[in-house]
Amino acid sequence: MTTILNLQSSFEKMIDESRIDVSINKDISHLKDEIESMKDDVLKRKGDIQDDFAMFFSLDVQKKVLEKMIENVNNAHITMQNPLVAKQAVTVLPLMSYLYSLTKESLSQKKLIVKDKIINLAIQLQNLSLSHNLYTNKEKSISRIQRKGMKLLVKDFARNPGENFC
Repeated sequence: MTTILNLQSSFEKMIDESRIDVSINKDISHLKDEIESMKDDVLKRKGDIQDDFAMFFSLDVQKKVLEKMIENVNNAHITMQNPLVAKQAVTVLPLMSYLYSLTKESLSQKKLIVKDKIINLAIQLQNLSLSHNLYTNKEKSISRIQRKGMKLLVKDFARNPGENFC
């Protein structure tokens, strides 16, 4: 099993060697898949909606960070971001590791005890990742949210054509 601490160690080695090893993407992908599985588990639960939201949000932020990390590693040689990509990863991984362990522990207990803490840490990770080019840019995220919102409005309108949606 790939741990975030293993990723941290690998990225630190890349910093020392001043080169990016794209083989790390296999480990990042494995962790991303594990997080995706955890997100699916949250969706299947019949727990408290606020607890489930906190866990889902936390896992979603972590997944997006890992996706951007893979993209950055793949593009490091093109963008001449060697070893900046590794330095950026090393900056966010400690916070991500802590958030991951809290979320995983909460999921295994079926009860979220530190809901506010998990949400706040997820927001911190999101902001830190944004500032280190390890998160989807705001415009892309907002655009995706607006498209989803519009689709929901259209579906609601189609189901209830006579109602006022203003």
